[in-house]
Amino acid sequence: MSEFVIWAACPSGLEYLLADELSALGVKDASAGRLGVRGLADWSVTCRALLETRLASRVFRVLAEEVARDADTLSSLAGSVDWQAWLVPDMPFWIHAQGHAGDLRHPHFAAQVVKDVIVDQFRAAGLTPPGLIGIGRRCRSSLPWASMPCWVWIWPDAVCTSAATGYGRRKRRSGRMWPRRS
Repeated sequence: MSEFVIWAACPSGLEYLLADELSALGVKDASAGRLGVRGLADWSVTCRALLETRLASRVFRVLAEEVARDADTLSSLAGSVDWQAWLVPDMPFWIHAQGHAGDLRHPHFAAQVVKDVIVDQFRAAGLTPPGLIGIGRRCRSSLPWASMPCWVWIWPDAVCTSAATGYGRRKRRSGRMWPRRS
């Protein structure tokens, strides 16, 4: 199987512990960064990390990454991704963007740019674009279970677009939150 870059998100201060944990699970070149760990993995290692990690809240597959400080560069970055391999016309999707750098001062604007690229790519191929559920944090509260999350991170030295491979086992079970401890 081919390897790809993954990003595992975690709370601040736990990055080095998560890097050690992912290395033990088979992730290659696991390096701690700001609020997460990046490394190389294939699908079997990624699924194993999703099931067995205690520290990562989410594990993402990085689809494209480069330095982008304006909308044109972000648009070309998002255009380099074959979105038809990740989204289908009937599948709803949502976009969450966070961070700012250069002319990309507002995450909502960055999410709009990526959304426009996705829709234009489907229309150029003569396909009906997938349905956008929403942009930002507020749309996540009422998501259908079959929706595809697309994430955009904006850092001063890089912009990253990714697709969530799944969420950690601590998040939800059978659609209900875990019971609180008294």
